[in-house]
Amino acid sequence: MCKTLLVVTHVITVCTSYFWFFSVLGYKSLEVANRHVDAYLHMTEIKKWDICAGNAIINFLGGKMTTLSNDRLYYSAEDDINNKKGLLATMEKHELYLEKLKPFML
Repeated sequence: MCKTLLVVTHVITVCTSYFWFFSVLGYKSLEVANRHVDAYLHMTEIKKWDICAGNAIINFLGGKMTTLSNDRLYYSAEDDINNKKGLLATMEKHELYLEKLKPFML
């Protein structure tokens, strides 16, 4: 059975007369944690408060969430509130995915 690499960066929901733009990273993290997908890849800048809960869940369950350069994510007040280095979340084979992504990194 094949699984997919979740590479969705945003969801747009139409609400009456305006667009509501959000990234639903919590849902994407749960898809990884529940093993519905093998990995979640996020290439753009993201606020750390959007990723901290998913990171905690994935780490608790034995998975891994890092930047695309395999740096650990830190959430202290002294750290930048933005993660500008991309994001990879997996439950297994994390380093393999990072290696496969290298040719596509700028």
